[in-house]
Amino acid sequence: MTTKELQEYLNIIFDMEINLYIQKNTLMHLQNQYSQLAHKSNIPVPTQKKALADSSDFRLGAGIISAIAGGIIAACVIISNQDTNNSIIDSFFASVSVVFWTLLISGICGLAGAYIIGAIIGEFKRLSKQKELDCEYQLELAEYKIKVKLDDERVQRELVQKNYIYQQIELLSKQIEKSSNTLDKLYSYNIIDKSYRNIVAISSFCEYLRLGKTYTLGFDRDTGDTGAYNLYDDEVRHNHIISKLDIIIDKLDTISENQRILADAIREGNGKINRLSEDVLQASSQINNSINKNTAIQIYNGERTQAELSYMNRMNLIYNRHH
Repeated sequence: MTTKELQEYLNIIFDMEINLYIQKNTLMHLQNQYSQLAHKSNIPVPTQKKALADSSDFRLGAGIISAIAGGIIAACVIISNQDTNNSIIDSFFASVSVVFWTLLISGICGLAGAYIIGAIIGEFKRLSKQKELDCEYQLELAEYKIKVKLDDERVQRELVQKNYIYQQIELLSKQIEKSSNTLDKLYSYNIIDKSYRNIVAISSFCEYLRLGKTYTLGFDRDTGDTGAYNLYDDEVRHNHIISKLDIIIDKLDTISENQRILADAIREGNGKINRLSEDVLQASSQINNSINKNTAIQIYNGERTQAELSYMNRMNLIYNRHH
């Protein structure tokens, strides 16, 4: 395989790796959107409150008024029945008797008024409060029914969205399977050692050949060319590049020039992931307008099918030429 053909092969592999990254992350976004839809809201059911009878606020006033009224009436009745011609001593005892009976009757009336009249007033107050609580309950119940109705309508709309998103998930899952199989076939030519079959290593190899740092994968005894494998291992060992993809993604803004090709491809890939995910979500919310339209996922899948067919045809041609 010539250096130009090797470079073409590495670019094909890199494109396949990046697009699998796009597909898998788009699938994850769609699955997340799918899982968040059509869940019923937890709307609390209103409860009817009961007003409690409490006459404690009225007992003192009712007792005092009843005691005064009872005492006055008792005093008047007793005095009117007394003989005005009694002696001084009889008059004294009669006065004491008036006071005693007046206080006794006043006390009895006060107690009776405190409990009986206080209870009657308290019950009227309770009934009034109960009417207020009943009105509040009816309003809360009406509001609850409206919320439940609106929530049910939302769930029904989201079920339609969810079904649409599920269809896109199915399409993308099939494309991932196809792309994975294509990549496996491309790797199966055994041009690249199994230890380096990952997106980070492949991107570095593309960079080395593009810049002319090397023209082979392994060490070339005839020319003394170090080879892409050795260059990559050396850069990883001296921490000149990061070999773990998840760390690269987390530190995308601080990636060095040594991995510029990979960083740029991931940034572009992330933009593609967002656009595909947003297109599906937007189309799912406007389902009636998108029934007869090809979705972004379908268009993307079509593009990948053509690209991967072209890659396989090209590699078969190159491979057969050298065998």
